[in-house]
Amino acid sequence: MSSALQVLGGLGLFLLGMSLMTDGLKSLAGGSVRKVLTRFTRSPTSGAITGAVATAVVQSSSIVVVTAVGFVGAKLLTFPEALGVIFGANVGTTITGWFVALIGFKLSLDEAMLPLVFVGALIHLFGRNRLGKVGFALAGFGLVFVGISMLQGGMAAAEHFVSPESFPSDTVRGRLLLVLMGGAITLVTQSSSAGVATAITAVSVGAVSFPQAAAMVIGMDVGTTVTAALATIGGNTAVRRTGLAHVVYNILTGIVAFGLLSPYYWALDGLSSSLVQRDPELALVGFHTLFNGLGAILVLPFAGRFARLIERLFPEDESSLVRHLSKSLRKDTVQALAAVHRALSACTLRLLAGLTELFERGNEETLASILPDVRSAIATVDTYLLKVQTTEEVGPANDAHLEVLHALAHLKMLIEQCENPDNCALYPESSEARQVFSQAFHAVEQDLGNDQVFETEVSQTLEEDFASAKEQVRAARHRVLMIAATGTQAVAETESRLESLAWLRELGRHVRRVHLHLMRFPAATGMRTSGEKTTTTASQAS
Repeated sequence: MSSALQVLGGLGLFLLGMSLMTDGLKSLAGGSVRKVLTRFTRSPTSGAITGAVATAVVQSSSIVVVTAVGFVGAKLLTFPEALGVIFGANVGTTITGWFVALIGFKLSLDEAMLPLVFVGALIHLFGRNRLGKVGFALAGFGLVFVGISMLQGGMAAAEHFVSPESFPSDTVRGRLLLVLMGGAITLVTQSSSAGVATAITAVSVGAVSFPQAAAMVIGMDVGTTVTAALATIGGNTAVRRTGLAHVVYNILTGIVAFGLLSPYYWALDGLSSSLVQRDPELALVGFHTLFNGLGAILVLPFAGRFARLIERLFPEDESSLVRHLSKSLRKDTVQALAAVHRALSACTLRLLAGLTELFERGNEETLASILPDVRSAIATVDTYLLKVQTTEEVGPANDAHLEVLHALAHLKMLIEQCENPDNCALYPESSEARQVFSQAFHAVEQDLGNDQVFETEVSQTLEEDFASAKEQVRAARHRVLMIAATGTQAVAETESRLESLAWLRELGRHVRRVHLHLMRFPAATGMRTSGEKTTTTASQAS
């Protein structure tokens, strides 16, 4: 009984340590992970390398996968690129196994790590900002090894009660049962790293044989997808696609691994008959790395076809203006704001299509039919943003939040202008201004409709178009007043024409402001490279 409690306690300490270390590393490197993913992911292959490195750094494939999902929703990454990140994250997560096997078992640092836990706790309690996060990571790092030591001691004490004979035999049916057991362990612990650590410990003390432990590790890898699949419930199309892709990929990798188990065991036995018996934990971690690496290598050449298959299974609802919004993205503030950014861009594009139709063809019906959908989408954005909060202390996230709120405020005022049909009269004196505004609106549509909007600068030409349109409105206003001065135009007619010109001027002003704030959003998040800067100053976009 005491050995079982020791195993559970050791597993609990391991989980706690991994959680603390991951949280600390995420806080220290969270922004860097976002920058690395957007900067270095240009294809499924580069995405796989980036995903593996990022996972190894933050010691959590979940963080990397969730970040990739958010970037797909925000159109920072294409779906095939995000698939590469997922493939790489699976490879990167095997680093934890090497970490446990080489340092936790070979060096036995548990006693040396106890002071590290104390030091880390003190740093976290008394340190500020980044220093406090370093303390969190150090304390978690120490707890991982304390947990491994307890787990190893508990397994060794249970050796007389638990042996390979206690588990299904080494047959195809037995291995399948062990795969299911591995999946169940991952579901209970909610961590494949904890499951792999348990399997490494069990095989190192002889509680299970190598083939039995390897079969369970396969199940643990597949079992991680259940958590990912549950996380997609209530998510948008991009989230559901990525969750499904993760499930399908891990199942296929598990099938490959199941077929590799016996050949791998025979190959090791052929190299040295005592290799598996002498270092079973290293043999197990090597197998885990092999099948994850091989799975990524085999699927990467077909990433595009794989992505198209998933896209057919989950077609995107192009009619929805708020399809990028997902509750699951709220776990990461920057991703949630990026989703809002895409929703506001979609609403702006829809309005501009209606305004262009009005200016170029005099068609008011298109704009009128668009407004109800846009109003509904803005209401959804308002509700979504209530759950997203930032403060000045969080830096880039707060700057990005303010840009989104500015854009939203001007978009609401733009909608109010569009809802006033009395001012939409298209008088001859404003035709030149409408033409220039229409030209500017087309340029805004091109900017916001570009999937690479996060790398687009606000052009000087567009600024000049808006300035020219403003001058045209001023000149038209002067012409109306000159006619009124001759007494040949009724007062009511003059007022109507002046109100129409004022409406046109305000319309252009709000479109320009929405555009500027949406274009400034990427720089505020820190996702733009240092050499890329907008031509807009803070005073211009206030």
